[in-house]
Amino acid sequence: MTSGKSNKPLSGCFGRNKKKRRLSEFHLDNQKSISGLSRSRIEKLPNKLGRGKIVCVTATTLVNCQRWSVNLLCGKDNSSDIAFHFNPRLLQHFIVRNSRVKGQWGHEEYLLITPFNIKHGEDFKLEIFTADDQFFVTYNKKHVCNFRFRLPLHSISHIEVCGMVDVHEIEIETFDKFPVNEDDIFVIEEMSKPLKEEQKMETPIRSILPEGLQEDWQLEIYGTPKLLPQTFSIDLRSCVYVWPPNTIALQLNTIFGNNMLVRNAFIDNKWGMEERIGGSKFLPATPFSLWIRRSTKKYSIWVNEKLQVEFAFRCDPELVKAVHILGDVDINGIYVNKNPERYF
Repeated sequence: MTSGKSNKPLSGCFGRNKKKRRLSEFHLDNQKSISGLSRSRIEKLPNKLGRGKIVCVTATTLVNCQRWSVNLLCGKDNSSDIAFHFNPRLLQHFIVRNSRVKGQWGHEEYLLITPFNIKHGEDFKLEIFTADDQFFVTYNKKHVCNFRFRLPLHSISHIEVCGMVDVHEIEIETFDKFPVNEDDIFVIEEMSKPLKEEQKMETPIRSILPEGLQEDWQLEIYGTPKLLPQTFSIDLRSCVYVWPPNTIALQLNTIFGNNMLVRNAFIDNKWGMEERIGGSKFLPATPFSLWIRRSTKKYSIWVNEKLQVEFAFRCDPELVKAVHILGDVDINGIYVNKNPERYF
């Protein structure tokens, strides 16, 4: 779909897999939009969304835009369920994600808008990737967030874009891996001396362990949770890509609302049994050190130089080749310490 904005060509999503289905012209809905913004455009998707599809929205925010949203709808009227609501609020500087079922909004998920440089009066491309059990969202090629399905994917039939936004094009494309942008992969280096102050890294972070995490080595992560955090997670993975699914030997998930540290593993395309412990040592806006030491049969997890919990191997630890960090945290350094006793 094309507007009269300019004759500048609009490329496909990162120039890959040119299997596209282009939507027809949006129609303007004169009623109040589903998400409460004054301008609303709703269009039927040409086909059902499925695994490996992308919804690409190319648009421009107007200079007086205060917030806008993209909704994946399970119908075409104001009472429709919303499978996914993506809502940047520019004045408040955060992004809200949610769903609405039978008229009731679910639990809001939010993150700060600052790292993604979403602002007034700019061209943008928003891409919503559909994986096995969640959406991956990118803004101008930068991975912004994930959102787990709350409604069946096959129930989505329409898309709504609302707010002070000029929409130029919407396309349906395919993908075979995510993320597709490899420019932001971080290579974890060996720690040769105690940590000094480093630059801040914004999540999501994808990083490679060139030599894996060998027995008696220690992965060291230094960071600070956001001021109002909900959660952040750290994965030891077999692959730097998020999708197709790959082995997660250990996932640490800090949940601030109930002060829990949750451990689990993802093996053979399914999650195992969660292990939970209360009394998490992570505090909002407070620097921390997190050490994950591999021994013969388990990982030992140290927070602020104190042992907090252990996690027995559920798969071959030699599979671990990457580290992913996602959520409400700023990271100052990620290292492999091959001689951890030196710093104890």
